[in-house]
Amino acid sequence: MNKHCGGFTLLETILLVVLVGILGAFLVTMIGPRLAATPEVVTNARNEGLVQRTMERVQADYLEEINGAAPDNALAAIVQNEANGDYDQDGVSTDVQYITFSAAGAVQNSASPTDTLRITVYIDDGAGHQHYRMISLLAHSRVTAQSNAAVNY
Repeated sequence: MNKHCGGFTLLETILLVVLVGILGAFLVTMIGPRLAATPEVVTNARNEGLVQRTMERVQADYLEEINGAAPDNALAAIVQNEANGDYDQDGVSTDVQYITFSAAGAVQNSASPTDTLRITVYIDDGAGHQHYRMISLLAHSRVTAQSNAAVNY
């Protein structure tokens, strides 16, 4: 009669428990810091989305104005919306500045309206640092003299 029964011996069971414990400790050491950083990753993605949403809103307003009845007022309308605080929501800040370009191509701020408006959208960390910053340039006119087609991009 065969007295050998299937199953693990006590020694094999102890070895298995020790190996699983070592493997578990190794995985916790490797994955633990990443799990702790998860809220930061979610916050970063949220903030990037808020900045992107605000920039898209500015550009949508610009396209509506430039394709509307008075396209010459498109830049002034964006400046007015920004002054009214229409874009500063959910911790997102905006800055608009009329600019010109020197002969060498350097950007120069202008105190009076020009043909180019620089829009900066960002989140301020409270210490004066801008994070997730996006910049877009809007022109006085986005059509050529030969084409009066609506701008849709």
